[in-house]
Amino acid sequence: MIMQQIKIHGSVKKAAQALNVSTKSLYRIRGWSRWTEMSQQELDERVSSAKLVYADGGIRTVQGQLRAEGAIVRWTDVRGAVARVDPEGIGTLFSSEFSLQVDPANPKNACLRYQ
Repeated sequence: MIMQQIKIHGSVKKAAQALNVSTKSLYRIRGWSRWTEMSQQELDERVSSAKLVYADGGIRTVQGQLRAEGAIVRWTDVRGAVARVDPEGIGTLFSSEFSLQVDPANPKNACLRYQ
């Protein structure tokens, strides 16, 4: 079997298309991980700094900030880190309490607010 070395510049998706395989296969073949490797302590520190910037930000906001910094982290890992860093704030992210404000003069403009 003859092996060729192919240089492809760009994303993993472009490389997979050039090789006519799926991106999942390419990750599996190369032994790559889609997720950024970091310790729990490092993740907690990065989440803590993201929560300083976005104090009311939810898990997706924090995950987006991490992604903007180049770290791709699982949602469950980010949720766990947010729970460790801001244990009181995590409860408000999943609160089902809300109020409905309706203007009797214009009931079509009702406003639902989460508390």
